[in-house]
Amino acid sequence: MPLDRLYVEAAVAKAPAAAEMIRRAGAAQTVIVENGQTVYEAVLRDRPEHWMAMNNLAMLLLDGDPRRALSLAQRAHELNKESGAILDTLGLAALANDQPEYAVDVLSTAREKAPTDSRIALHLA
Repeated sequence: MPLDRLYVEAAVAKAPAAAEMIRRAGAAQTVIVENGQTVYEAVLRDRPEHWMAMNNLAMLLLDGDPRRALSLAQRAHELNKESGAILDTLGLAALANDQPEYAVDVLSTAREKAPTDSRIALHLA
């Protein structure tokens, strides 16, 4: 079960009145993901080497299509080897594809490249 789902279930258990608000936020998130995916796909059709669009699309696909997310993150990393954010996405995609050792290696490198990025530290934990 994805971590965000666990957080939502815990929040609803502690504050049942928040369930409707969380449901609406989830519906809004779905719209954002679907629209974001459409936008990034369009960018990549026009600019196939756009590493930022690849990285962002990979993040959106982690839960729904982890194999494609990994492929996109690997390609984005080939195009921009210095980005801690891309390494973060690549690490998460490796984890989503049951490659925990590779994920830890990649996330450790991401942490070295972006030591102040708290998201990377969280993902590495």
